[in-house]
Amino acid sequence: MALDGDAPADPCEQARYVGREQRNPRARRRWLLAGVAVAALLIAQPALANPILVSTEADLRAAIETARTTPGTEIVLTAGITLSADLPALQGTNTTIRSESGQQFAIDGAGAYRGLFVYAGSARVQDLTIQNAVAQGGNGGSGSALGGGGGAGLGGALFVNAGATVTVANVNLDANAARGGNGGGFGDITGVGQSGGGGGMGGHGGDGGGGHFGGGGGLGMDANGGTLGVLPGAGIVTGAASGGSGAGGAQPGAANGGGGGGSANGGGGGVGGSNASGGQGAPGGFGGGGGARATLGHGGFGGGGGSAGYGGFGGGGGGGGVVGADGGFGGGHGFGGGGGGAGMGERSSLSRAAA
Repeated sequence: MALDGDAPADPCEQARYVGREQRNPRARRRWLLAGVAVAALLIAQPALANPILVSTEADLRAAIETARTTPGTEIVLTAGITLSADLPALQGTNTTIRSESGQQFAIDGAGAYRGLFVYAGSARVQDLTIQNAVAQGGNGGSGSALGGGGGAGLGGALFVNAGATVTVANVNLDANAARGGNGGGFGDITGVGQSGGGGGMGGHGGDGGGGHFGGGGGLGMDANGGTLGVLPGAGIVTGAASGGSGAGGAQPGAANGGGGGGSANGGGGGVGGSNASGGQGAPGGFGGGGGARATLGHGGFGGGGGSAGYGGFGGGGGGGGVVGADGGFGGGHGFGGGGGGAGMGERSSLSRAAA
């Protein structure tokens, strides 16, 4: 092929012309540059992501974590999946979760674990069944003095956080539930004057006793607040801010929106829970209960108050103060023992409803 408009029309002359061009160093450079330009164009095109096929709980967990950092991830179920723990929160951009073509597979919460929790980003959920999923609020911690408030149970099958967007198509929701956590008891733990932390959106508040005040529970069923000799548990929002530390950093808060640390003052649980300081319980972050102490251990969104703290949206009030602390919207009032948390949105829940 000639690279300019000077090539002759006759085929034989064209062949001799191309031969001369190939022997010409300048022509060879033109051919080379043309090849580089074509290669650069090919390299510049983005690769199309292949769907991630999942058939087990471990596959689904790994795919959700991949989607967090890979926009446009498509997760395709090739079999029904029964959960043994809460799934990681969805945080990716343009993530799709669906069954393979022609199927309607189920994500089954086994009557104990929540379905999908969309913390940030955007997602499409289609051609699925979400069944037997439970959003269980964490129980408030018990104490020798006061009990913490229970956390809220919000969004059994599907929870959509403020700022996140979800599109749903051909999704069946069956036998799902949302249950608030119980308020913690008081006077039934050895010690003098120590109180329990507030429950979170899943994690229990840490118990108070033996010189320790309990940390607030965090976001996720394993995100329990810390207590004497027991570290707090991690949450389900990978990469998010941790729960708060107990007084003096003696017990750090857990990662990914986990439980707050227990100590002389309890740290707040949940995403960005506050560190304890100054003889006060620390407020909980998103989804977290307040840390225990005599004052200020208020629950974050969905979290119960620690000892004397107020509950957040749906969280029960702590059991402290002269008349006890109030719960948040739908949460119980605490008096001595913490108030119970609210259960809302068995099928789905939007945190923006709290605004």
